[in-house]
Amino acid sequence: MDDGDAPAWMRRDVRPSPRRLVASMTPTVTFLAADRWFSVVTAILASTIVAAVLVLERHWRGVRVGWVMPVTLGYVAIRGLVSIATRSDDVYFGLGLVASGAFALGVLGTAFTRSPIAVHIIPLVKRYDVDVVTHPQYRRVAAHVTAAWGACELGVSLWEASHLRGTSAAEFVAIRSFVGWPIMAFVVFWLIFYVRARLDPLEHRLRR
Repeated sequence: MDDGDAPAWMRRDVRPSPRRLVASMTPTVTFLAADRWFSVVTAILASTIVAAVLVLERHWRGVRVGWVMPVTLGYVAIRGLVSIATRSDDVYFGLGLVASGAFALGVLGTAFTRSPIAVHIIPLVKRYDVDVVTHPQYRRVAAHVTAAWGACELGVSLWEASHLRGTSAAEFVAIRSFVGWPIMAFVVFWLIFYVRARLDPLEHRLRR
């Protein structure tokens, strides 16, 4: 299977880099700084503007943005405007948690279909021979990965939701950034390990 087998939004510019790491953390750092020195409304507005600038910066550099980032940015902007109108950070983060939970349930649901979403993501880890891709074990591994990813994402979202009302905006952002995201990064690491542990030996056997 080559990159052409993955959806277009997954094929483009997916490799990690220091620039991407900095870009992903910049809105969070902006939020924390603005909330510390100004107000939560300013923090919401500033982090939304920074996210928009980052998308435009990718476009100016000639990097194909696609449709996922603009749609995500539009969602963040609407969430920010609603939160500013209600002057409630609970609304801002609550809408995000609802979206995360819905996404997790959607991912989890595909694990029980003939085409789990991990079928399209595994090629980003390693492009296996067509004999491996058409083998029943490939679909089983994809289903396991999809179910684990969805379940962990849902669990982290529920855990974050339990902290929403009892923490300040800055504390909640810190929890998401330094606990929730690292947990999911750890999960992704082990899912990649699982894929390689199950499919690499299969590829070796089929080649022989």
